[in-house]
Amino acid sequence: MSSSSAKEEESKKALVVDPFAFRQFAENEASKSYGGTVFTNTIADFEEIVNAQYDESKLQDGYAPFCKHFFIKNDFTDAQVNILEITKENEGFLRCHYEARTEKELPVLTRYFPKDLVVSESNPLPVATYLDLILYS
Repeated sequence: MSSSSAKEEESKKALVVDPFAFRQFAENEASKSYGGTVFTNTIADFEEIVNAQYDESKLQDGYAPFCKHFFIKNDFTDAQVNILEITKENEGFLRCHYEARTEKELPVLTRYFPKDLVVSESNPLPVATYLDLILYS
């Protein structure tokens, strides 16, 4: 495919992965130090699958007019859930601290379970049924 054809193809995509999110893909070196979900899919494969399922009418409003949510059935990644119900059995493992994603953001209070205390080979996190893709325009 020529570069002009590649550019035309790229411009036809409704959705593309922003460079900020590259760290969430195993093909990117930054994924090795990222603490969130890391996809084993390539960025190109992820974009192809997501664009094939994209339907603008299914977008949900986000926190601001330039932010939308696209909920999509997760039948193409190994992404695991990243939330757990707080129960009497696990509440003693709950931790809190202030965290910012970047140096430019203000820290916010977060609550979390240390993964090594609630996940094991015999008790893995389930694969997520849906993905919440956050879209910015």
